[in-house]
Amino acid sequence: MSLAALIAAAGPAEANPADRSGAIFRVDRFSGPAAARAELLSVVQRTHRLLGGLDGCLVNLVLEREAPDGGFVLETIAGWRDGAALAGARVAVATLHRAAGIDPPALIRRLGVVADFGLWRALDEGEGMVE
Repeated sequence: MSLAALIAAAGPAEANPADRSGAIFRVDRFSGPAAARAELLSVVQRTHRLLGGLDGCLVNLVLEREAPDGGFVLETIAGWRDGAALAGARVAVATLHRAAGIDPPALIRRLGVVADFGLWRALDEGEGMVE
């Protein structure tokens, strides 16, 4: 499936999801033992249900694969129209976690999960390509 098809199927879309100028993508990766999967996935899914309904959300994906050691790897991608939409999402997520009594860093440590978080931007067509 193409990236455009994934974006179209992933959740609420702005007027033109192909227009990514200024868009910011938050990509999170979690890997850990199989025993930690259910609890972490529950928090991730609750968070992403919230994100998908927020203004400015361009894409909202939760992906999974099995790790070679039998554990799990979750990858989440949330795309935002701009920095203001991302800032609003951060406040909404912090509010959700606080209300639910979730301390993400403590949860990750307790479950023995390795996490990597990053902000990305989409390259314009041809940008960064080597000839």
